[in-house]
Amino acid sequence: MVQGHPKCWRLCASCKKGCRCLKCGFCHSCAYPVGTICISEHSCDAYTEEVKNHKSEKKKLKAEKVDFEEKRKEYQLNATALHFKNYALEVKNNELELEKHNLKLRNDDLEAEKENLGLEKRALELRNRELESIRLRTYTDGLLIRKFLGLIDSKTVSVLVGPERKRFTIHIDIICLASGYFKDYFSTRAKDTEIETIILDTEVDNVDTFGMFVEHCYLGTYFTDSKDDSSMSHHLLLHARLYALAEKLQCPPLKNLALERATNWCYGHNMQLGGGNFSDIYPNILDAIRVIYTYTTDLNSGLRPYSTAEYGSGYRLSEFGIVDADDWEDDLEVVRDGFRILIARLAAAYLVDLRETDAFVELHHAFPDFNTDMLLFINDRPVVTAVEERKSSLVPTISPSTSQAGVQQEETVQLRRKNILEFSSLFNTETFTIFVGEDLKRFDVHIAALKCSDYFQKLTTSNMKEAKEKTVHLNSEVDSAEAFDMFVQYCYFQDYFHDEIRINVLTLALHASTYLLADRLGCIGLKELALQKANMLCDSAYANERARYKTFSAVSIAVAMIYGNTYDMHGGKISKTKGINCYNAADTTDPSDEGKGDESTTTTKEKVLEKDRDGFRVLLARFASAYLSELREFHESFIAKHHAFPDFATDVMLLATAGEKIELDEDGRPKA
Repeated sequence: MVQGHPKCWRLCASCKKGCRCLKCGFCHSCAYPVGTICISEHSCDAYTEEVKNHKSEKKKLKAEKVDFEEKRKEYQLNATALHFKNYALEVKNNELELEKHNLKLRNDDLEAEKENLGLEKRALELRNRELESIRLRTYTDGLLIRKFLGLIDSKTVSVLVGPERKRFTIHIDIICLASGYFKDYFSTRAKDTEIETIILDTEVDNVDTFGMFVEHCYLGTYFTDSKDDSSMSHHLLLHARLYALAEKLQCPPLKNLALERATNWCYGHNMQLGGGNFSDIYPNILDAIRVIYTYTTDLNSGLRPYSTAEYGSGYRLSEFGIVDADDWEDDLEVVRDGFRILIARLAAAYLVDLRETDAFVELHHAFPDFNTDMLLFINDRPVVTAVEERKSSLVPTISPSTSQAGVQQEETVQLRRKNILEFSSLFNTETFTIFVGEDLKRFDVHIAALKCSDYFQKLTTSNMKEAKEKTVHLNSEVDSAEAFDMFVQYCYFQDYFHDEIRINVLTLALHASTYLLADRLGCIGLKELALQKANMLCDSAYANERARYKTFSAVSIAVAMIYGNTYDMHGGKISKTKGINCYNAADTTDPSDEGKGDESTTTTKEKVLEKDRDGFRVLLARFASAYLSELREFHESFIAKHHAFPDFATDVMLLATAGEKIELDEDGRPKA
């Protein structure tokens, strides 16, 4: 029996080793009192209860252990089943992978077999074509021989060609049949008249090309492999010269053949998409351009070649886009010289390399028809936000605005800030009467206000008749009443405001007119202000579509004004820092960041070159090059101004993006 549990209520307070007996009331572990004997055994009730609870807990734990063992065995069975299931899936997956691999091998075998069949088919087609070609050549050669035999009994004529006067003796009937030029020449002479020697000694009358013309007269074709002249080794130039000669000699079949072969060379050989090299065309393309645009004519220069068939029978193109054909009287068809279009496309595709050469820039400037044709195929330059443009711009600009309304508001605020006392002092002097333009609009301006102009400052202090009478007439090309109105505003307020209700002139055109008048009158402040406002207007057009289309209408007018009345060092290139990220994409340094002295050499060089350029010219070229596709499609006047002002055309070309290289379609013609 166990006694002395600390929690027992009968625990002996003296020894704390036993419990007081229930019978005698004394602890049996201590000494018994005298005369008291108790031999009954007893135990601690608290301990007994604890033992009882312990046994109950132990029994409970044993039951839980049995339950856990049963669950563990069940889990092991499930795990074993899952393992076998995964194994079965892996086996199935391996079987599927093997089957997939076998199918792939089978597919590869089928593809190889298909490719072999395709090769065999192409070989058979090629052989069939060769046989057909041989048959046709045999038939054609028979016709040519019969034709040849029927013509060689005619009289002959000697033709002296080129500066060296190389002689060609040709049967008259043959060249008259092939050439309208010779047919007209001999038709004016009597049959019994002695035939004189014919001399052809212009630049287009090249000995080699005339020899190929003779080949075409007798054989219906011409050959290029046998030509040994190094100057004619380049096929593009050779075909171009032959094309020009065929136009002069009025031989359409030879023209078509030369154009076809030039096209095949350009886009079917070296110049295929992604496979052309600049060295394949340069410098011979320059001579080809010069020959074609000097010795061919095209009444539709600057227009895309198209017909109503391109848009269906019910539509056609106009200055304003595609419109219903019912609105037109006749069917539209624009026929262009094929070689001009071909060579303009080729130059546009290699624009980036070509414009780096001075010879091409000079040639582009010298042939307006060529630069206008090439305009059809070059792409817009990238446009960035006005803020980014302003960071790298070399032309100072004032605060930007997002719409024309914003421009007007900003100008009004500037006028309110003027010093009233300074303004009032201008009225202490007499007025000077100025008649402007053909309508002789009168302006009476205080002499003190005119001091901002070098022209009027010298005029008012001179001994000239105008100074004595205080009257002058301004009637030159740039003296418009609208621009002079802006000049008067600047004289009094050092600023000007365009009220479109009062002055019916497009805003950009007014800034251009004011810029020119300020230059003529020697008013540098007004000239810079007009340029700043024009820059601000273009910034607004970049950001706002409505403002942009409004500005489009004024571009052609502004181009005619600025490029017709300003001059600059055109040899200097326009930098692309405004509107184009010209730094190397692999370099993380942006030349537009302020405070960085290690800008790229290219950017620095471009800025040096641009310092002699007229600011308004640069502005117009940049804006136009950003929206070439829209301007050339929907604004016919833009094409006309581009053609009329070669300086503008060259400036736009230096900024534009190169055109796409072109592949041939199934008919052997360049894809649109």
